[in-house]
Amino acid sequence: MPITPLHFGINGTISSISPSKIDVISCILANVLLDIQPFLVIFFGLNIELHGISHTLLFAIIAGSLFFTLYGIIVKKIFHIKKPLSAYIM
Repeated sequence: MPITPLHFGINGTISSISPSKIDVISCILANVLLDIQPFLVIFFGLNIELHGISHTLLFAIIAGSLFFTLYGIIVKKIFHIKKPLSAYIM
């Protein structure tokens, strides 16, 4: 289910429990990041597995850590937010 709203409900609940420790926008972007492969397969009609590497724990850890470290650094520099970098990576 590419870009499914069901993923957002779980992350929204988790991030609303402790907004100072977990960034809501990062949670939303994490869902979109993990659904890139299914979106490309459906949109472009690619002949590859629908839920392949992008739906593995290893991909989520590596891609999430890299992407959200950069995202956190950029957001902190542009908007001068005092939230710790770990809030974006979490």
